[in-house]
Amino acid sequence: MSVVQPLGLNAQYRTAAIVAIGLMMSVLGFWSVVAILARRGMPTPAFAGNAQVGHLALALGVIVVVVAGMMRRAALKQPVAQPAVRLLTASIIACALAEFPGVLGLVAYVLTGLPGAAYPLFVLALAALVFYFPRRGQWEEWAKVP
Repeated sequence: MSVVQPLGLNAQYRTAAIVAIGLMMSVLGFWSVVAILARRGMPTPAFAGNAQVGHLALALGVIVVVVAGMMRRAALKQPVAQPAVRLLTASIIACALAEFPGVLGLVAYVLTGLPGAAYPLFVLALAALVFYFPRRGQWEEWAKVP
């Protein structure tokens, strides 16, 4: 028997929103790092000027964003006693995967030295984070569904 009471829907929602905002801030931080490095110039990258690396990273980023939606749906279907726990888990999984294109953008820039390889990935990550951002009304609706 557990002494700790599970947190309610409000507390879990607040946690999910804070995590999502933190992930958005990290993508903006990646964007800033690339902008600063591009202005100052960085050491010669391993694949200098190779735009194909950026295209590959963008394709992988799109795939991960689609997988984020699939994982969120799968997590929402899991039988958990507390709907708030299920919703928090689904939200964090989706948002963490949605941030991944931002990480790929930073890696693409470091490998190619092309800011143009990174910026589309940052935009994709931010758009995915906005799309998967936990919405209060949606959570209340999903909490009612068994």
